[in-house]
Amino acid sequence: MISCTTIQDPLTGKPTLTLLSTQQEIEIGQKVVPQAINENDGLYPDKEVQDYIKNLGYKIASQSPRQVNYQFYLVNSKDVNAFALPGGPVFVNRGLILILDNESELAGVIAHEVGHITARHHAKFLEKTYGMNILLNILAIATSNSQYQQIIMQLAQVSAGLLQLKYSRDQENEADTLGVRFTYEAGYDPRGLISTFEKFKSMEKVQVPKWLLTHPLPEDRIKNVSHLIQTKYPDKLLLKKDSEEFHLIKKKLISTSASYEAVENAKENIKNKNFSVALTNLNKAISIYPDNNAAYTYRALVYY
Repeated sequence: MISCTTIQDPLTGKPTLTLLSTQQEIEIGQKVVPQAINENDGLYPDKEVQDYIKNLGYKIASQSPRQVNYQFYLVNSKDVNAFALPGGPVFVNRGLILILDNESELAGVIAHEVGHITARHHAKFLEKTYGMNILLNILAIATSNSQYQQIIMQLAQVSAGLLQLKYSRDQENEADTLGVRFTYEAGYDPRGLISTFEKFKSMEKVQVPKWLLTHPLPEDRIKNVSHLIQTKYPDKLLLKKDSEEFHLIKKKLISTSASYEAVENAKENIKNKNFSVALTNLNKAISIYPDNNAAYTYRALVYY
């Protein structure tokens, strides 16, 4: 109790005890950002695409009663996924946008992730799993000094936990409720979240989307979200479903898909120690899309 701090619950407005202050939560999230980017093959190297994701994300996050250090990134991973970190960072995978049909679907996914941050789901996981001692050590990390090796290992442990965090049924329902609210209040059709969920469910039969591995999606969740929208969020003429900008961004991603597919082939070659074939694939990736940063990184690895 001595280690606890009192914060205002963003959803109820009431004071609540927590091990992590908002600032500490933000600092831990920031320390995990580099690993999150690295594990997803880096940031997509197009400023227009990144600005689009940021602007859409900020528009959604501005509706949250919890204003923290929101940041939005598009990463190169082909996995159909989006995820968030404590205190504000939200990541959208390239592979997710490629399966979406309109902007309201993307807005719904981003709003769901902002819902997890708003409800402090990451902070509650950290408090329950690691306790104050390890968390304070991580906040004091100084990676330039070898005596902090043990703390660096603790940070790696926490990072892995956050990047593979599987939410409870209650947390998913809470994030759904908040996601629908934020989408609607930002002026988007909240039914985009339903159509995205239905896409994820249909993909289960072929290859389970990575999003479902951390965000369980039982059948009743789709029904619950549909009921919530019907009863609380009446249709309005000005609700936005799509935009020309979304399709321009998606078109850009499609145009570079062959380059990233060559990188995926090279990664398999590297795993099997077929370095000459990997190099051929990586050179092909760069010739298709000269800004493909992932291709240069893996080519450096092959040369090494």
